[in-house]
Amino acid sequence: MNSLGDKILQYLIEERSECSISEIARRLNYSKSSISETVSKLERERYVEKIRRGGNVFVKLSDKVLRVGIIRASEYLLAMPFLKELEIKGFKVFIRSFNNGLQLAKALLRGEVIFAYLPVPTAYLTHLLNSQIQPLGYGFGGGAYVLRSREVKSRGIGRVVTTKLSTMELCLSGIKELQDHERVYASSGEEILAMLINGDVEYGVVWEPYATIAIQRGCKVYTSCSEVNVKLCCIPVVNLELVRHETLSTLREEYVKVMSDLDLKSIESMLISKYSNIVDLDVKLLEKTLNKYFIHYEHVNKFIQSIIDKLLSMYSLKSGFTVS
Repeated sequence: MNSLGDKILQYLIEERSECSISEIARRLNYSKSSISETVSKLERERYVEKIRRGGNVFVKLSDKVLRVGIIRASEYLLAMPFLKELEIKGFKVFIRSFNNGLQLAKALLRGEVIFAYLPVPTAYLTHLLNSQIQPLGYGFGGGAYVLRSREVKSRGIGRVVTTKLSTMELCLSGIKELQDHERVYASSGEEILAMLINGDVEYGVVWEPYATIAIQRGCKVYTSCSEVNVKLCCIPVVNLELVRHETLSTLREEYVKVMSDLDLKSIESMLISKYSNIVDLDVKLLEKTLNKYFIHYEHVNKFIQSIIDKLLSMYSLKSGFTVS
């Protein structure tokens, strides 16, 4: 696909709706004939669909353009071999990174992304808002810690920072000693890191690679989320409203195949570099912290159900969310 084709797809992703040939040409500053020719090529490759209405031709994305959402973390580097395989199979993959699960959940609900890796609590709450958002398969675990600040300032005593409605918060709920601490919510891993290093809080629950950076700066590990029985961190979810049954079957088949055979040590340096650019995190830091994570191959339903049970007690929610 030529660069103009990529520009058209990116424009359609940003607009999140069907657009006319004339509008695309005007916005991208290309001739209408150039846009029309490129759109026809994209249609033949099944990346877009044409809709004729009132003498005008409108264009919309097909589900072969996979809009993927991830959170800035070492963890989702595990997804890169799967996404690469989808590109080999003919999908066009656009990856967008977010600072936290709630931001990503909102994008998923709005249709800005159709496939996402979400913390299990966030995924479940998103499902409650739209029952068509469902898990795809194996989840990831590990790489999350409760840390104590190296030098707590007076205003930081008795305070703990985490992210809202996340696996981090779920981990915190399992530590009795910290239940009386004032809970502070951050919007990103960087913000948690800064508060820990500056001593603005006594404790923080944070994921990799920010945990490693904090430890390098003198923060101490209080416990890991796995040690308080929060072993499943995130799962891949897809919006069934935006994918055809054929596409969903392909996603599930390829996901199981790639993830079942994945060796963390064999992830190509090219994929690590590509991921580093997407999330704006250092390559060496990603390589160092990737091995803190693992893939849940068995009993995923059991782990999800245990997390949902905790959510039910925390937020008085209704159940009904399982992995197929």
